[in-house]
Amino acid sequence: MLGIVDVTSTGRHKIKFELLSGQNADCNFDMVHFIPIDWPSQTSPRFDPDGKIVY
Repeated sequence: MLGIVDVTSTGRHKIKFELLSGQNADCNFDMVHFIPIDWPSQTSPRFDPDGKIVY
């Protein structure tokens, strides 16, 4: 878990990642997964490399 974001409204949102330091200019993410804070498990469900949900 990277952190907590307070999203106060529904709709489209944008997220931007900026590299702060380091020698590698690549910033590769597979996905960003938002999970409600009151969800029973913050580590599940997970996703297979092909995108299938794994509980």
